[in-house]
Amino acid sequence: MPPKSREKNPLSSVFGRSIRELRNGLGLTVSRVGPELGLSEDSLRRIESGRDPLHPKYALRLTRALVDSQLNWGCVVQVLAAIHDVEENGKSEEGIYDLQYLRSMIEELGNYDLALRDALRPIVAISPNDEKDLFRAAVRRLKTHLTQTHFTDADPTAFGQLPPGLSAALAQIGRISPVYVDIVIDQLRRLAAFQPVIDKAGLADWEAANARRFKSVFGVTRAPNVFRDSVRNLFDWSYIWRENFDGIFVLVMNDSSDCATLEREIHDALLDRARRRPGESVDARYRATLERKMRVKSYKGLEPALARKLEEVLQPHGSVGAVYHPTLKHPGPRKQPSRKSEPQFSNAWFFRMDQPAYILGYVDNVESVDVAGSAQVLGWSESVTYITQLEEAWATELNDVIASREKL
Repeated sequence: MPPKSREKNPLSSVFGRSIRELRNGLGLTVSRVGPELGLSEDSLRRIESGRDPLHPKYALRLTRALVDSQLNWGCVVQVLAAIHDVEENGKSEEGIYDLQYLRSMIEELGNYDLALRDALRPIVAISPNDEKDLFRAAVRRLKTHLTQTHFTDADPTAFGQLPPGLSAALAQIGRISPVYVDIVIDQLRRLAAFQPVIDKAGLADWEAANARRFKSVFGVTRAPNVFRDSVRNLFDWSYIWRENFDGIFVLVMNDSSDCATLEREIHDALLDRARRRPGESVDARYRATLERKMRVKSYKGLEPALARKLEEVLQPHGSVGAVYHPTLKHPGPRKQPSRKSEPQFSNAWFFRMDQPAYILGYVDNVESVDVAGSAQVLGWSESVTYITQLEEAWATELNDVIASREKL
């Protein structure tokens, strides 16, 4: 069970580590950034270690000092204000922080900003038994929130997170003629009515053209045979050997599948492909890389609460519940998808990308390698919802990849 109190502000700890990792990623030293913030080196070190909170008045200076990290000033202000609130209202006279107050505050923030609530939620889940893994996962989530551009609207659920390039483009609307604005709005409405539809070969072509931009890839499958044969015969996946690529993580939602055997078959296929490349010398390091960065596991091994979340987000795509989580109750038979519904879910892929950063989600209903089936590319907001849950499902494995990369 998570503890009820702490001697250190959990928000300050995760925020401080996030800032330290962003600073190190830019190759900046404490002696360089401290003066830009108007702080001593020791003060900045204490903030990055979580021992001291950073006051919200430093938000703009921090954004300027780490400008190349694409810190979002508004998001920084929000998090610092939350830290300040906990310091003022969630701390006893003895200096102990009440985590119940922190939990309540984070949930209340969801009434105003869902993205902020979701970024802070992992912080209160940290417990002594698995603190290291969950702390890293919380830092990852908060860094993503602090460095992604968000669309601000009276209704926070209307748009969710938008691709940074589109957000930047929308910021230019005030500089153009209203006539052009009408044209842009009309085109966006038209595009929203037509979701792009591509087959597996089209996805493989798109993947090959964008491979250098991938940060991580998540798969969910109810048809493991299609997944296995697609990897063997269609998808290249050579980007898995890149040092800065986090990995390919696949959840199998099929009770009859042997995930260990499926994972081994994919590893062997990728090693055979690597051996066939001219000048490639495959050694034990390749196998070790795959054991970290190409993982397959069963949906049934997830925590029940997370399994329920995944069911909720996958449910619109048909009978994803063909394999039920053993500890969940599923009253009544599932309804069959209507003719107007989206393709029945069989396989899904979600790509987190850099330069520029965005997420692409792809869902198909292919249940046999001999049948083409139908497929579609999901909208931005839905893709963000999926990948957020999948990153939570694979938090431990993602952290292992990052930890091993930091040791190199």
